[in-house]
Formats: sequence, C-alpha cells, structure tokens
Amino acid sequence: MTSKSLRPRLGADFARLWTANAISNLGDGAAGVAAPLLVASLTESPALVAGAVFVQQLPWLLFSLPAGAYVDRLERRRLLVGVNLARGALLAGLGLMVWGGVATIPVLYLAFLLFGTAETLADSASVALLPSIVPSDGLARANARLLGTYLVGNQLIAPPFGAWLFVVAPALPFALDAASFLAAALLVAPLL
Repeated sequence: MTSKSLRPRLGADFARLWTANAISNLGDGAAGVAAPLLVASLTESPALVAGAVFVQQLPWLLFSLPAGAYVDRLERRRLLVGVNLARGALLAGLGLMVWGGVATIPVLYLAFLLFGTAETLADSASVALLPSIVPSDGLARANARLLGTYLVGNQLIAPPFGAWLFVVAPALPFALDAASFLAAALLVAPLL
C-alpha cells in the first residue's frame, strides 16, 4: 500500500467548503485590487488611495482576535452562510453605486471597512469549521489546501484578473465578488 492510500478522505463536506473558499477568494482578490483603482479614478490624492488600502486591512488588526472569539461562540456554518450573504449584498450595492456613478470616497471607505470586518468573521469561521467536517488526521492537509487556494486564487490569479475587469467596467470586479459570495453561501448552506 502506498502512503497516499492510507490518507483519510477529506469528504464531500470539505469539498464544498474548499470550493466555496476558492470561489470567494477569487472574487475577493479581484475586488481587493479594484478598490484602490476605483479610489484612484475618483481622486488625484495618493493619500486617499493609500487610505483605501489601509481601510481594507484595518479590520484584520482591530477585529481578528474578537472575530475568533465570536466565531467560537456561534454555530460556524450558519455564521459563514450569513456573512457570505451579507458580503454579497454589500458588494452588490457597491457595484451598483459604481455602475451608477454615485460612489464617493467616504462611502467606499465605509464599504471597505465593513467588508474587511465581515471577512475576518468568514475566514475565522471557515478555519474553525474544519474540525467538524474533516477527520483529525486530515486537518493538516485540509488547512494546507485552504491556504494554498487562498494564495493561488486571492494573491496570484485574482489581482491581474481584477485589474482587467476594472478596465473593462469599474463595477465588474465588485459584481463578480458579490456573485462569488452568493455561490459560496449556496455551497456551504447544505452543511447546515
């Protein structure tokens, strides 16, 4: 027997969670690169553009620890579905505002802050959900797959894709991200 045949299967529930993470990470990365491009299209101030990036990352500094504690007290699957639906609604609204030409810098900053805060909850819930859907001897492999998917989808593929979508239509990366969260919520919902 090979060592590969001795590995436990991660299961269909993990496959759903992994696919949901892959889809939402692609959307996140695309919107993440489009956000400062959008601000740059509305202002000539480098400080405001830098502020947009800062506001996107600020929730990780402020809320990642409280988000972890909050996730530990709630039913993770329901939280993940709810947060993905909320992120989808937020990004759909932002996409409509961008498409309609009514997005302003303060509104964008608020949307980026809310989005980042929700992201801390969703990412914490995804990782915390693993022990309930993956055998304990498969956790390292499952975590590695989630992290690898994040790195490839969110950090490698999505940024140039998001920039290209922004050039095609500034609202498009945000609409794609909204759709990615709806798809992620639909994939995770059967785990309930």
